[in-house]
Amino acid sequence: MRLSSGSFTRAGLVLLLLLGTSLPAAAFTLFAPVSPDVSANPIHVVLWVRDNVTAPDMAAAVADIEAGLAMWEGVSTAGLSFDPEVIQSATEPATVPEDLLVIIAYAADLTQGGASLPFANPGCTGSPPFCPGTWFGAAVELAGGTLPLVAAHEIGHTLGMGHSTIGTLEFSTNIPVMHWAIAGVTGLTDDDVALVSHLYPSATTPLGSVTGTITGRLVSLSTGLPITGINVVAVDHTTGDPSVAHLSGSNFTGAPVPGEFHLIGLAPGTSTDVRLLDGKSFAGETYGVSEFAIQADNFASVTLGPYVPSAGGTIALGDVAVDIDPVSIDRIGLGPDPDPGDLDPMDGLLPPASVGQEYEAYLHVHGGVRPLDVTSFDLPPGFTALVVTSRLVAADPHGDTLVYLQGIPAFLGPWATQETLTDAHGVQGATVALDLPATDP
Repeated sequence: MRLSSGSFTRAGLVLLLLLGTSLPAAAFTLFAPVSPDVSANPIHVVLWVRDNVTAPDMAAAVADIEAGLAMWEGVSTAGLSFDPEVIQSATEPATVPEDLLVIIAYAADLTQGGASLPFANPGCTGSPPFCPGTWFGAAVELAGGTLPLVAAHEIGHTLGMGHSTIGTLEFSTNIPVMHWAIAGVTGLTDDDVALVSHLYPSATTPLGSVTGTITGRLVSLSTGLPITGINVVAVDHTTGDPSVAHLSGSNFTGAPVPGEFHLIGLAPGTSTDVRLLDGKSFAGETYGVSEFAIQADNFASVTLGPYVPSAGGTIALGDVAVDIDPVSIDRIGLGPDPDPGDLDPMDGLLPPASVGQEYEAYLHVHGGVRPLDVTSFDLPPGFTALVVTSRLVAADPHGDTLVYLQGIPAFLGPWATQETLTDAHGVQGATVALDLPATDP
């Protein structure tokens, strides 16, 4: 570790934040890695400590962050190493594009705590010229507690690692460091090891030479077409602990293949189940697949296997059929959440409206292959209808799909409307006749 001090001005860099961009994803979520020309050498990590941090607090925070770096550095099937340098100053130190910057301060002096992903910069060595991101907020107050795990997580982001789809909504053990909230995390898991080893493979001990792989493609039972956005999780058959996960249809190598999944880094000789789970099995964001294409509330979980992976071997399952429920409307109400006053779609009635008054109603959609779309809606003039998918961070369940009706009634009387939806396979569904009774204001 290098130690220096002073006051500098960092060279201006344009950070390309990729959190909302669909980029390569694998058994976990990964984005563009740092250029191999940069990662082939120890990555220079600039630990910028604000000048008001006391010496004891600085020592504790730096030690914890270096422990987080050591977690990634200690993975034998990956080829990462770091060269940390501590700089305590009032202003941001000067860096070069290849540097990984960590801002260390008291929480009150931090404007954010997250990290940016690797960004394209023509000044960065290698092709593609991707430089490490920045961790914008290492809070000193976390030292002596969770800071090593937080450091491993946020530094993972700066090196191109996204959030795992192994989450606490489905499992209670083996939660990866790259879980979106670091809840229940105790250290690196197989999912984290597979992630870093895939992004930064070891030249001497590649992951695939010492672990097993299970591959397959998920297709619809009714259409035979591939299904993207199902959470495929390898689980220890004996203990029920998760190992690695992959959203079907997200990138592994090259262009994404719809419906395809790769479970890598599996322990040889371990009896392993493959579980097919929907969007309720995790929370958070940034999975490398559009939230509108994540399958949720439209099929029952399925367990395949058990299988026994072997070192260097691949178990190819081929096409695996998933029984997706047909599209239907199962709830109508004045709000997006369930309410005792919600109406039964079988009755064909919408909540009553008043002339000249703003009106809105929500139709909860069940089934169908995501994404869903409104293809036909016979509504009175001035009314609109659109599909709304809500998948909020930490939502439990992970999200709902709703048809949102909005408009201003212009006259009294029943209005008949015919509603039709389609899913990602273009299958017609959920054709329901609805009446909108009007009442005086």
